[in-house]
Amino acid sequence: MAKRARQLLIPLSFLLLGMAAEPPPIPLSVADGFWRPLSECGDPALQWKLEHAVQKNRLWKSLTEQEKMAVGVIDLTDPHAPRFAEINGGTMMYAASLPKVGILLAAQVCFEDGSLKATEPIYDDLVAMIRSGRRDLLEFFGSSASRTLTARLSSW
Repeated sequence: MAKRARQLLIPLSFLLLGMAAEPPPIPLSVADGFWRPLSECGDPALQWKLEHAVQKNRLWKSLTEQEKMAVGVIDLTDPHAPRFAEINGGTMMYAASLPKVGILLAAQVCFEDGSLKATEPIYDDLVAMIRSGRRDLLEFFGSSASRTLTARLSSW
């Protein structure tokens, strides 16, 4: 996989917080009895790391203090014992980027299973999609990549 694409698609908790463990394979498989509400999975050490990372960035600090930005991190390294941290988690915000997260996840899975090759043009398309406010997000990619990503998203 292209180095720039891997840097873009690694989950936030691993980029932002410098976690050393590898993420588990996706999709996760955990027995029903192990699922708990996130409110029961708070982790003080992860919370401190998240707050420290946000405080180091002047823009993020300002936005979170004004309640214009919310951040949530879930560490699923051990799916039976998830760890959760959040800033402004109870503040209602418009989740315009949520579809972009799905597309990024689909791209990562496709890179890993070989159904999509991580090339510079694909990386550039991912960056353009992230920076865009457009609703037709898959139109950033060539028809072949769009079909691959659409098929992956539809299978979930």
